[in-house]
Amino acid sequence: MQSTIIELRVSPSFERSHLRGVLARLRIPHESSKPAEIYARPYQAMDWMELEPETELKDIKPCLVDSGRARALIKMLRDIRLSPLVAPGAFGIHDTTYRLRVFLSATSCEYNWSHEPPPEWQAL
Repeated sequence: MQSTIIELRVSPSFERSHLRGVLARLRIPHESSKPAEIYARPYQAMDWMELEPETELKDIKPCLVDSGRARALIKMLRDIRLSPLVAPGAFGIHDTTYRLRVFLSATSCEYNWSHEPPPEWQAL
């Protein structure tokens, strides 16, 4: 079974010390006739806390989805081509910041931006 974890975290400006986000794990069975499972939960924490996705998604009842749609989502993620070097954007002192992390097996990828993603990352 293939397992992918996706986290989107939103950290409001410095006046508010809490961050909000959602963790989701997508488990796709090898047999296409079986449904895929999504384990997801929103969270709120102090901005200095770092969550461990494996631990945070324990004991959650899965939502069943069509495995074909789940495979299509993973294909979309694999097909995105983003440059790690983007033009510097405008930012303020107290902007809301965002983080998108994707974990697949022993590999992971992380994108961070402030206010709005750079034009080069619109595919996200």
